[in-house]
Amino acid sequence: MSNHSLAPLPYASVVSREGRPGTFPTTMNEMARRHFWKVVIVCLIALGALWIAPKISRQEPTLPAPLPTPAPMPAPSQPAVKEAMRLQQHPNPTAETKQAAIKLKSVKGKASFYGGKFHGRPTASGERYDQNSLTAAHRTLPMGTRVKVKNLRNGREVVVRINNRGPYVKGRIIDLSSRAAKDLRMTGAGVVPVEMTVLPKEPVRKPTGPLLAKK
Repeated sequence: MSNHSLAPLPYASVVSREGRPGTFPTTMNEMARRHFWKVVIVCLIALGALWIAPKISRQEPTLPAPLPTPAPMPAPSQPAVKEAMRLQQHPNPTAETKQAAIKLKSVKGKASFYGGKFHGRPTASGERYDQNSLTAAHRTLPMGTRVKVKNLRNGREVVVRINNRGPYVKGRIIDLSSRAAKDLRMTGAGVVPVEMTVLPKEPVRKPTGPLLAKK
């Protein structure tokens, strides 16, 4: 064994990051730098979050599109308004008011006539039956309606005025006075087929001569 003691190793030199020889950096300085950069990164992230959050909160909610405005209902025509007012004034029209606006029409059926025993008796209109007048009875036509009756067997015609109700025998549509039955030549048969036509009202005749002055 050599008596010479081992000589201490020379202090090893290193190359720093800048490329110059030097010693190892201290541990505390390195940790401080790393901590500093961590703090900087955390602060940047926090600032970014604070900058984005107000934009999200300021976004307005999306509202649904408004519904289209419905088109206004058309105003009723003037005739419809008048008809509605008429129905309000007469909610339950009688048979006579219904027949007042009846259109001219023809109906076929059977006709009979009154016998002489009914002469002078009151009718449904308040008049007394006159067998010598041109009158007749009908179930629904308004009192005073003018009707043309045609005997389908011989073609004879007569115009009568409704002043009574009837007949109430199935198949018969009109009951004539004795005078009307004679004009139709039906007194022998008693019941004959006829055609009945409703006539328009007679126009009111105005007096043509000068009116006499009242004394």
